[in-house]
Amino acid sequence: MRPGKAARTFIEGNRVKYYGPVGYFFLMATVFLLLLDMLNIDGAQFFQQMGTTGVGPTIEKGSAQEQVTNKMFRFMSDNMKIIFFAMIPFQAFMARYLFFRKSGLNYVENSVMPLYTAGHIYWISILSVIYYKITGVFLRNSIGTVVSTIYIGYAYMDFFSYQPKWKAFIKGIFTYYFSLFAFILFGTLIAISLVILFPEVRAFFRPIK
Repeated sequence: MRPGKAARTFIEGNRVKYYGPVGYFFLMATVFLLLLDMLNIDGAQFFQQMGTTGVGPTIEKGSAQEQVTNKMFRFMSDNMKIIFFAMIPFQAFMARYLFFRKSGLNYVENSVMPLYTAGHIYWISILSVIYYKITGVFLRNSIGTVVSTIYIGYAYMDFFSYQPKWKAFIKGIFTYYFSLFAFILFGTLIAISLVILFPEVRAFFRPIK
């Protein structure tokens, strides 16, 4: 309930009261993946449905676009822990060097709170899986996005006390979305480079005729 307080307590040296941030992140990711397996839900299909429910045009079944999309979501599902964990350094960088420069925290300390919030946001995914299993209906991705955004803003507001709470709330949201944009841009550049340099990567994304 108090992610900022938990992160502050951990940074101040209390390693007993709260679960470690890295351990908590991977614990929640593992719980989520185990739940998918226990409920016999395909992770790639779940992410794809969550990402497209009520958003954008329908992809034609059997088309080349659908095949490439399926491969992308399969890759994301198989490497979910690494992908989500890889975003944390971008968020810590934005907080340390752009939005919260006067906080007095170093780069590593700025990564503690994003790890706690990222781990806690898995609860939204867990509830979405349970809701889908009970009702057969996917929650709109926009619902999770709104809830996560508010929670992240609240976490930064709770974490930084040297400025007005409303300011920390807004800057926290900017920190998250700027880091998300930078992460996607970086990942896109890496993917393009791999496709250009390695034929086997091009073959992976090439639709089956």
